[in-house]
Amino acid sequence: MTFLTLRDDEMYQLAKETATYKERGLTLDDILKHIGDKFSPATVNLWSLLGGGYIRLSYRTFLIAVSIRQDELNRTQPGE
Repeated sequence: MTFLTLRDDEMYQLAKETATYKERGLTLDDILKHIGDKFSPATVNLWSLLGGGYIRLSYRTFLIAVSIRQDELNRTQPGE
């Protein structure tokens, strides 16, 4: 399991680049390589976060954030 670490502005820029690759004269292979090049250094294996110290705390914080988002009480409308 991996976690993508791109910031919102980086992801937005990549989405714009992907959406306009034909207009910019790139091939599908070109843009797929570009996406891979952006994603490879920006992914973290979640299981590697089980180390000690700050990294372990970050993983716990991530798990807490996920559980809060998924809690029924945090839905805008009941049943969503």
